[in-house]
Amino acid sequence: MSDTDEELSPNSGLVKAIERLIGHPLTSDQVQYWQRLQDMHGVSDDDPIVMIFVLLGVHQHLFNDVPKRIQEATDKAIAIHRTTLEDQSNIVAKRLLEQLTPMFIKAVNESRRNGDINGVTPSGNTMLFANDWWKPAGLCFLASLAGAVAVKLL
Repeated sequence: MSDTDEELSPNSGLVKAIERLIGHPLTSDQVQYWQRLQDMHGVSDDDPIVMIFVLLGVHQHLFNDVPKRIQEATDKAIAIHRTTLEDQSNIVAKRLLEQLTPMFIKAVNESRRNGDINGVTPSGNTMLFANDWWKPAGLCFLASLAGAVAVKLL
């Protein structure tokens, strides 16, 4: 503590005790606050009530520090969660592609076996569109793709 801080009040033992307990020096405003509190109540350094002031100072420091710690913990949890979601969406997209690829190959092969090499039915419809199985498969694929894009944007 500097000489100017000690000149603010003859009762600087409270400030020194609080600084020792919290592990770092108080700011000038904090020093003035605690010294004014000590002077206002006429408490000397050897008064037992100084211990109560010291405990109040430590608790106030912890109380003022809690929002910052909560914010840091929240930011860390969000970062971990975001990474986990990205990994999960990549796994789901890969598995979906692994499942859909054989289905598409099977559909192409079936359309070729049923006659025309281009996969056109006698009525003129493409075999792929003649059956409605592709709608839910395509919807699943688009939903997983949209989920992966949404996770990347977050």
